[in-house]
Amino acid sequence: MHVFGQRFRFESARVSVLALRFATVIALAVWFGGFTFYSTAVIATSQEVLHSHLRAGLITQQVTNWLNWISLPALAICGGNLSAQRKDPRRLWIWLLGAAFAGMVVTQVMLFPAHRILDARIVEHRVADDAAFFRLHRVYLVLATLQWCATVVYIWATLVLWTDRVKEAVRSERGSGVVLAAAEVRLAGESARN
Repeated sequence: MHVFGQRFRFESARVSVLALRFATVIALAVWFGGFTFYSTAVIATSQEVLHSHLRAGLITQQVTNWLNWISLPALAICGGNLSAQRKDPRRLWIWLLGAAFAGMVVTQVMLFPAHRILDARIVEHRVADDAAFFRLHRVYLVLATLQWCATVVYIWATLVLWTDRVKEAVRSERGSGVVLAAAEVRLAGESARN
């Protein structure tokens, strides 16, 4: 088969790498995108529409449960991406990707029990101890923010690791007419064989 004037060989290793990259993008879009949109748009809007921080908080309580559970498959897929990148020679970027992933996992591990403790302080749709609840809620928000920042770093490092190798491959083809997509497919196969 020919793609963009170049012979294209179907290799399962290439397809596996591309499938993992696709899964990584989708997982981050659902989990990180959902978290970002919810925290930047939905929370403020629900407070405004419901005219109550408590009512909006009761909705947020349920949504954050979903976001916490959605994080598990997303983090597993991100871990697979990290594992697939481990043989890349750019050690700084691999280290950064690993550190960001560790930050994502550690904060998620801390968010589960923090959420459970916050849930226990809401009794019959009322906050049982306002001062203690809001102190713990601040801790929860700091953890979520740290996780968000770690995820931004993870995405950045992933994109660098994915795209710089493509640019290098295109340059090494020296005018053969290979387009970026074809080089990406070739590199995906090489990564899978390593």
